[in-house]
Amino acid sequence: LFNDPCHQVCSLHKKAIADYILSLAQAAKFQNAERLTKQLMLIIEGAIVEAHVNDNKQAAKEAKELALLVIGQYGLAV
Repeated sequence: LFNDPCHQVCSLHKKAIADYILSLAQAAKFQNAERLTKQLMLIIEGAIVEAHVNDNKQAAKEAKELALLVIGQYGLAV
């Protein structure tokens, strides 16, 4: 499975998205930016699956609402 070219491309894409989110969280000086990134990635992945499997046209909007709640739990490092 891990040697499958499709898996490798998907894995690299997911890592690129996570790296981008982490860079934004670090630039914004969020406390524990790594954990925030992991949680946001779970929300993103869940929204993608929900939209695809259940044809939920509102998945992105619902994920955004949840992401804002999660982001609100993290203070800015000062």
